[in-house]
Amino acid sequence: MDTTPPTLDWLRELVADRLGIAADLLEPTERLHRYGLTSLTAASVVAAIAQRIGRPLPPTLMWDHPTLARLAEALEGRDDADGRAPIVPLPPEEPIAIVG
Repeated sequence: MDTTPPTLDWLRELVADRLGIAADLLEPTERLHRYGLTSLTAASVVAAIAQRIGRPLPPTLMWDHPTLARLAEALEGRDDADGRAPIVPLPPEEPIAIVG
């Protein structure tokens, strides 16, 4: 019987798809940058998560919660082990600066 939380399952599939690797290669407690996560990929993942859950998310989400396990916990509203503040979505009218 699989005891993996549903949020972790769909996050693993989403991130694996964006990284172009098999989902079973992603370890929930491994930092995602080790699999080649870039800022562009992270932005794509955050946008997909925001669309799925129906609310805006901070663009730093993947860097604030750098493992699948921590990201799933944050999205489920559980407290992080490291004491980080909970995710607070940006208001729709909040401007975002893109520095390139």
